[in-house]
Amino acid sequence: MRTIPLISRRFGVWATARGHIYSPHCALPREHVVDRPAAAAPDTDFTLRAIKGVIGIEGIYDIDLLLQSFPSMYYRKFIQQAFGVKSSYSDADTTSYMCAEGGEEIRWLIIHSNGDQLVDRIQAENMFKRLRVLFQSGPTSVKYDFAFQEDHDEVLLSHTLPRLVAGFISLQL
Repeated sequence: MRTIPLISRRFGVWATARGHIYSPHCALPREHVVDRPAAAAPDTDFTLRAIKGVIGIEGIYDIDLLLQSFPSMYYRKFIQQAFGVKSSYSDADTTSYMCAEGGEEIRWLIIHSNGDQLVDRIQAENMFKRLRVLFQSGPTSVKYDFAFQEDHDEVLLSHTLPRLVAGFISLQL
């Protein structure tokens, strides 16, 4: 079976995390579940088994914390368009989620730049801590790199990022 690393950034990291650890808030009532013929259903088990690594770059994991750190109307509108108008988005806080079945076998690399002015480092730190608790991981299951100094978009232009990602993939997967 081929292994697949998932690499995501900003809110993509939130969606990736939500796919591999699950929220106690996200179970759908039976009437919202669509029954499909078996032939039409995607093989999500195969896909999840194939994913062996997740790399989060400058990720947003806790929306309430993001809005606390950056209370500007820009972020609030952005969040409200995606999640609706709420007094709290705690149900979307991936740092409070539990481990999905099979998720303990996935290796994680959390990358964040100290120079990032759009997403603060506490997002990455909290996710790293949560993953360490969830997976009671040894030194190879969850890694982080907070050594970057570039601003948010410049991290992607860094010569260090491709080497870091390639090294993680070659050693962990």
